Amino acid sequence: MRASWEASGIYSGGVLSHVWGTETGFFEYDYEVAAAAPSRPPARVWIRARVSSEYPGTTSPPDGASAFEVSLDGVPVGRALAARDDGMGRAVAVASSRPEVVRVATAPGPHHLRFTVPAGPRAHGLCLYGQPGAKPKPGLPGARVELGW
Repeated sequence: MRASWEASGIYSGGVLSHVWGTETGFFEYDYEVAAAAPSRPPARVWIRARVSSEYPGTTSPPDGASAFEVSLDGVPVGRALAARDDGMGRAVAVASSRPEVVRVATAPGPHHLRFTVPAGPRAHGLCLYGQPGAKPKPGLPGARVELGW
């Protein structure tokens, strides 16, 4: 739904289509929980995505990984490291069993899931991968951002 980066865009010409943002910034997804949360709250919340850095494209140096944070409605879920950019990314999962994260994620109503690259020595942007691109790799399925509990 929203993106704020030094520069950003969408690329579908490679193995997987993806959104990309350089250096520092964020991607934000909106979702809605339509029904009331289960009577017994889940033990944890997890977010999975296929990601890489965006530094500098597929010619990324060996130390081109990017640190990023995941939050739900402004509540921190966790941090992870996006591998150096290779045009395909790696599956990354961030999970939390903190009660405030579980409560925010499962409450009925609209929510915001945010992937942020903060300023720092590992601020090398972020790519979030999706459907196969113009040059699909046999055996490599599309990807998506997933939230679950």
